[in-house]
Amino acid sequence: MEKILLSQFTGAELRKLFREELILFNSEQANKQQATTNQKTVFKFKEALEYLGISKDHGYKLTSKGQIPHSKRGKYLYFEKSELDKWLLSNKVKDASQLKQEAEEYLKNKGVKHGR
Repeated sequence: MEKILLSQFTGAELRKLFREELILFNSEQANKQQATTNQKTVFKFKEALEYLGISKDHGYKLTSKGQIPHSKRGKYLYFEKSELDKWLLSNKVKDASQLKQEAEEYLKNKGVKHGR
């Protein structure tokens, strides 16, 4: 790191430098946290909420209704990353070409010609 005399900068320049360094620091911290999250295979409740991007209330609602895969040990909830990934992708929405293909197959099987 190079040494800089602060007296050679104006207040606005110092604020800009500080802001840039703070943004860089925050970005590095976020990257470190993301790397740690990617390495974990089991999450605690709060980590799972952050990974899924959902609120605490919604997380409790999903677990209490058994709508999300989880384990419970005592009063603590645990979530496997691989199970959360499967759960996230379990309600896949079909795109327009898939829907069109299914409709054509349905009509073909029913004996109705396409293009009416």
